[in-house]
Amino acid sequence: MNRILLLICSCLLISGLIACKPKKDAGTTTSDKVTQSGVLVEDFEKYRDSAPVNLETLDLHENTLIMQISYSGGCEDHEFSLLGLKYTSGSNPVAREIQLYHNNNGDHCRELLEKKLRIDISAFALKNSEPVMLKIKGWKNPVLYTLAK
Repeated sequence: MNRILLLICSCLLISGLIACKPKKDAGTTTSDKVTQSGVLVEDFEKYRDSAPVNLETLDLHENTLIMQISYSGGCEDHEFSLLGLKYTSGSNPVAREIQLYHNNNGDHCRELLEKKLRIDISAFALKNSEPVMLKIKGWKNPVLYTLAK
């Protein structure tokens, strides 16, 4: 009876080892690269391949946008960039479209990961220090931003 039990356990262990692909840094996101400053771009066309990302919370503190995000992964490093359109709308206040670009580096793992991003958004301010309405893709409410000195 003990031999049968040992044989079954051995088979399960071996099949588990064969079926499992080892993860790189599974369950952690400490090695993820994060853009430290927002970047102005001509358009979002080059960034259409952005991997899905959920914006959980947003908070503006002076010139820093703090974003709590979640995304799937776990096998590769992920890179994030906050992009803003170079051109603004003529509304009052002026509005700028913003998008968080997520490069998952081909990560097909499905672990739910969370990360807090802190990004300097002073590049999105208007030159005359007037307020600008930041319309962030994936976030329901625009954020009114004025460059802090």
